[in-house]
Amino acid sequence: ATDVGQASMTTPAEITKTDPQAIRDELQDTQAAFHALLAAIPNEAMERSTRNPTWNVRQMLYHIITAVEMLPQDVKLIRNRSTLIFTDLERTKSC
Repeated sequence: ATDVGQASMTTPAEITKTDPQAIRDELQDTQAAFHALLAAIPNEAMERSTRNPTWNVRQMLYHIITAVEMLPQDVKLIRNRSTLIFTDLERTKSC
């Protein structure tokens, strides 16, 4: 098991876009460190409140995990609607 905070990860400067194995290794190291962090949280801590008064720790973790999973879809949506988004922002600024 990886000790929390002790994972030996490659720094971003050490990874190049042309080194797929280094990218895979970094993703695996990051995943292992994240799983170790989650495993270190006691079950009773999951119900504690966070700085957001409406979310507890469990809800915040769910939000973080699903936000990452939704990122590719969000990027696609933004790319397809970028003109609309910027038009809406400009309209809001002028009001």
